[in-house]
Amino acid sequence: MIKYIEISNQIRDKIKDGTYQPAERIPYEHELCDIYHCHKETMKKALDILVKEGLLIRKRGAGTFVKSRNVYDKSPRLLNYRLNMIESLKNQVLQFEVIPCHEDIAKKLEIEKEDFVYHLLCLQSIENEVIGLEDLYIPIFKVPRLHVKDVECSLYDYVKHELGLEIQYIFRQLKGVLSTSLEQQYLGLKELEPCIQIHKTSYLSDGSILEYRVLRLKYRYFDIQVLTILS
Repeated sequence: MIKYIEISNQIRDKIKDGTYQPAERIPYEHELCDIYHCHKETMKKALDILVKEGLLIRKRGAGTFVKSRNVYDKSPRLLNYRLNMIESLKNQVLQFEVIPCHEDIAKKLEIEKEDFVYHLLCLQSIENEVIGLEDLYIPIFKVPRLHVKDVECSLYDYVKHELGLEIQYIFRQLKGVLSTSLEQQYLGLKELEPCIQIHKTSYLSDGSILEYRVLRLKYRYFDIQVLTILS
């Protein structure tokens, strides 16, 4: 297992078993480096995972803290988005190409600029009604011999059953943005009409990134449900 994944797993266990209490500052990064016998960059990657998971919070000039119960109580414990009749969601690949990766996508995938990636533009629909448009980027060395049918059926099934790779976790970021000419063309949105952007990064069990996606979704198909537990 990659070192920073192993470290993040061990720190997560300490948070769950109460070794590190809510609102408690965990040891400084240089102290953790000594504890886990690793370099600073390795520790940063390990803590970044736990920050993304919502277990830790960084406070400038003070250190890194376990999120307090008050923070949990005042923020969503359950946050999801759903598509009506998600089981019938269909993926249609409009564009499939292999391209050298430009800088901003390379950072998202944690690969070198100009490394080759698959780029797919996909149209998503339910019962013949288009609801979303998605850009998908996959490092070519991660999934050799990828075909359109693998994406249109289930990329995750292909990765798991054909390549023997396991996805450990997925990080999503949601934004409301104004539609561009691309969304207006494919989603039938009007100029200045908004859409929901969902940025999605999938991590494999070895800590490397399988894919980066940007889904633009018609806002009327977007539904957030939040459960806040106060006690």
